[in-house]
Amino acid sequence: MWGHSDENQEELEKDEGAPGSHKLSRKRPEKTASIQQASEAAKYQLQGPSFMVTPATPQPRDPSQKPPSTSDSERTLTADSPVVMISPYRINEGDLFPPVPFSKDLLIRMDHNKHHLEIDLLRPDGEADVFPPQDLSPLCLYRELRTLKIIGMMQSYQSYIWLVVWLNPQLTDLTLEMAGEAEPLDTKAIAEAQKYAMCKPTMREVAQGKTRTEVPKKFQLVKLSLTNFVLHDAPFQWFSETKLQKVECHQCKDAEFQMPTIMQRSFVLTLTA
Repeated sequence: MWGHSDENQEELEKDEGAPGSHKLSRKRPEKTASIQQASEAAKYQLQGPSFMVTPATPQPRDPSQKPPSTSDSERTLTADSPVVMISPYRINEGDLFPPVPFSKDLLIRMDHNKHHLEIDLLRPDGEADVFPPQDLSPLCLYRELRTLKIIGMMQSYQSYIWLVVWLNPQLTDLTLEMAGEAEPLDTKAIAEAQKYAMCKPTMREVAQGKTRTEVPKKFQLVKLSLTNFVLHDAPFQWFSETKLQKVECHQCKDAEFQMPTIMQRSFVLTLTA
């Protein structure tokens, strides 16, 4: 650690003879034995732990050496690490590692290559300032999602939700929960979102000279979970007959719902009151 002390000593000896030094106001003679002893004493002092120097350039870590342990909150999240953004009203201040509170700004600043994302939009009963739909607009920046879960919705956010689904063809698992009044899956919002998604090319596509992005004709979802929605069969025409395998409906209202015939062959439908 102190292998550079000899160089520092030479530098200090040069500095001692610099103009204005209080130790040398006149021409220095040859070192006497006492001066040499003082120099040796100073040398050993420089090598002690009390010697303050400018930190040296960090040396590369030995691959065989284990990195220092860190807490969960200090670990670097990878694209495959799930991110949960909870409503500020559900956060317990006593939690040792409280979850991340949801905010539009955080959606913008986070890594957009995330694969798993969960958002809680719940507000207390009687709370007037619910999260506006445009707070979910930054989700359009995410193009690598595999799973998306949005719960605690107290109003409709479907215009942005379906746009995100179209923009993420690798998305296979979608969970939606209404905490307010039950609403049906909006077929008009699904169709409009598909057209709008075609006009939002990725940076890679722009670099290739493309002005439009390729969007599948139908959702590529494998699993769909709905809570407190009104069920009817029209929206399921937008789901791939060969991809969708499981639909879970919790506390949903039946509006003459009938699964398309082609989906009934290898399909699991779960209904819970």
